[in-house]
Amino acid sequence: MPAAAHAAAHAVVLSAGMTSVAGVFFAFYYNNLFPEQVFNISRSIELILAPIIGGIGTLFGPILGAFLLTGLSESMHEILSRLGIE
Repeated sequence: MPAAAHAAAHAVVLSAGMTSVAGVFFAFYYNNLFPEQVFNISRSIELILAPIIGGIGTLFGPILGAFLLTGLSESMHEILSRLGIE
């Protein structure tokens, strides 16, 4: 197996492991995993927008995008609840 293919296989395994750990934390945080909660369209849009906002070609861009999206979502929720709009 060439070195590049070997490194790619390691990257896929590492990514799968990190995703499974994140899924476990998600399940423990919400105490359940209902399909309508996990697989809705807004969750998919959030997951796609985070790297786009932060920058797809950078290492920390998706992390920055996730922090920005989370902060924006929480602040909008707070502002709308203060205005009485749900």
